[in-house]
Amino acid sequence: MKRFFKIIGYILLAILVLAVALAFILPKKIDTQITKTIAAPPQYVYNILKNPALVGSYSTWLEQDPSMQITPSGGQGIGEGYSWTGSTGDKGRAVITNATADQLVAIDLYMGDREEPMTTTYTLTKEDESTVVQLDWHADLPFPVNVMGPVWKYMGKKQFVNTLDNLATLVKERSGDSQYYGYTMEMVEVEEQYYIATRDKVSTAALQQYYSQALSSVFRSLQDANLEATGADCALIYGYDESSYEVDIAAALPVAEDVALPNKNTVILPAARAITTDYYGNRAESGTAHQAIQDYLADRRLIADVPYVESYITDVLQEKDPSKWLTRITYRLAGE
Repeated sequence: MKRFFKIIGYILLAILVLAVALAFILPKKIDTQITKTIAAPPQYVYNILKNPALVGSYSTWLEQDPSMQITPSGGQGIGEGYSWTGSTGDKGRAVITNATADQLVAIDLYMGDREEPMTTTYTLTKEDESTVVQLDWHADLPFPVNVMGPVWKYMGKKQFVNTLDNLATLVKERSGDSQYYGYTMEMVEVEEQYYIATRDKVSTAALQQYYSQALSSVFRSLQDANLEATGADCALIYGYDESSYEVDIAAALPVAEDVALPNKNTVILPAARAITTDYYGNRAESGTAHQAIQDYLADRRLIADVPYVESYITDVLQEKDPSKWLTRITYRLAGE
């Protein structure tokens, strides 16, 4: 038995010596390049890559651990990124270090507490109506970890091939199917519309209370003037101040003609092409649906006029289940 363990020891020692020898010989850098053509103009690809909130939708590497918790920084472009933690204690962060519109996105990725990042650079080249995406991955490995370099390079290349495939699928959903975050975008023609409204700048914390009170005031004004609303009540959204967390908003009711009422705003929105989507759920949580429309516009280089319109189709006094509350969100296109 002692002889057996002695042989095993010699074998392990030989493996260790070989590993150390290979570590001296093998390079301490990994460089991998992969290219894929995606059937959409470069802005579709660029707008995804510069948005850290979307990385979980296409990164094969992050898909490996179903319990992975990804936390995006909240913004887009240079300086933004995300962090992650896994069930096995795996953790790290990524930062966008370069973002040149429709041309390039570079990302530094820090594994655990390592100070030296791995870098991934996506270079986008327009080719007819498609985009050639070149992915370059670079990593510096310390001695003797570099002995695993060939394995890391093989596994990394395989994962990045799948990542580019997932990226192409996501681009197709956005460019071909008009699907964004699960919402379907629709281009429509909207008619000229008149509203009676009360408008103010309101903190997000007080938004629901303000809307309810303002809408009641508008409704009473219509009653006093013997007028009827021609459709569902609406919020007209003129803007959002991120520094003060205030929304420039109007509580409004549609009417059949241009009328003026005391202490109320008359709003006329012209006929135009518009983008609409339907949102089901609590009205205060429609932010993702708005982001979906804004991403759709950015991909197609369209500009919308304010105000954006949230039409509250469902009567919440009749339907008590918030998951069934329908809000139709409409963005009129500028210059249409």
